[in-house]
Amino acid sequence: MTGAPVVVAPRRATGVALLERAGVDLIVCDDGLQHLALARDLEIVVIDAQRGFGNGRRLPAGPLREAPSRLAAVDFVVVQGARVDALGTDVPRAWQGWHGTLGMQLALQAAQPVRLDEHSAADASRPLAAFAGAPVHAVAGIGNPTRFFDALRAAGLTPIEHPFPDHHAFRAIDLEFGDTAPVLMTAKDAVKCRTFAAARCWQVPATAHGFRSTFRDWASERTAVPSEVAEMALAHAVGDQTEAAYRRGDLFDKRRELMTLWAKYIETPVTGGNVQQLTKRRTK
Repeated sequence: MTGAPVVVAPRRATGVALLERAGVDLIVCDDGLQHLALARDLEIVVIDAQRGFGNGRRLPAGPLREAPSRLAAVDFVVVQGARVDALGTDVPRAWQGWHGTLGMQLALQAAQPVRLDEHSAADASRPLAAFAGAPVHAVAGIGNPTRFFDALRAAGLTPIEHPFPDHHAFRAIDLEFGDTAPVLMTAKDAVKCRTFAAARCWQVPATAHGFRSTFRDWASERTAVPSEVAEMALAHAVGDQTEAAYRRGDLFDKRRELMTLWAKYIETPVTGGNVQQLTKRRTK
């Protein structure tokens, strides 16, 4: 969906070597924490604020692959569903990374669902609010389907819930419910359904809040860069239709300058608090 190279390999180090030969210089590995043979520069663990660590036990007695004490050695812990402005009350003391803990919330309110059937003659996208007022089928084969269903309800929709196991291999029959109501699903599930999805199937993108507000505050308070450059660096669309119509450039050089300043900012050691300078680790 993004155009970035993707490799699937049981041996993660083999997949990384393949990407390096292709000239890739930044590699994000999903579920790579327990692959100790895989060299890494940064470790980030994401925790669901609602479910936490379950019973706290490792497989097969519980949901964990490693003990919770492993968090003390990772760089950052990102708590999905925690309020960014209230981590002190939302996050247990044990959920602390080596450099700190970040809050993140996925929001759908401003989402613009995209039709999966690219050959449909109907509109390719529409506001999420356009689906309110009548029931919709909500399909989710993710780790916590309830979070997606609750987010749709919070946006004013009436979802008919269809939870599937995480990493479910969808088939066309999974999206047939005996009516013509729209079918809404996550971006993760949409990738698997795109080749057979009907025109009534829609992908609902989610926006992660947390980093963006921090970046925007830094850009406005610590730099002289115009706000429109910061917004484009965040991949935000221009809100004003007149301004968007007259824009011809992508401000690439100015965005590159801004991101260079941001890199220097986050690499600068601090003298107080719990944040430490990132260092390169475990390069075996």
